Amino acid sequence: MKVPFAARKVVFLAALFSGVVAPGGAHAATLASSYVSGSFGCVINNLDTKVITVRLEIVDFNGAVLVGDDRLVPPGGASDIFGAVASGYCRFSGKFSKNKVRANLTRYSGGASILVVPAD
Repeated sequence: MKVPFAARKVVFLAALFSGVVAPGGAHAATLASSYVSGSFGCVINNLDTKVITVRLEIVDFNGAVLVGDDRLVPPGGASDIFGAVASGYCRFSGKFSKNKVRANLTRYSGGASILVVPAD
């Protein structure tokens, strides 16, 4: 039995508004790492095939943004931000798919990375 187009349209719209079907593309997203002490930087890698716009921030224990900058990250590229801060965490926000980026806080000592904390 063939289902009329109007009936299929109603079923699709009902599924769309119930959250069963979601349109593709990037949506506003925010990722954050855990809080650490010591010298660190925030790094994001773009795994998408499109340029993404992302705000990288180093945030202190009280929620104040200590360092922040907006970046365009090319496909397959990366961007980072560092600050002379004693402690804090990394926050990454923008219009990107969480599944198509890898973001982390990297702690340094003597110029070498000694800890990598994924942001999620």
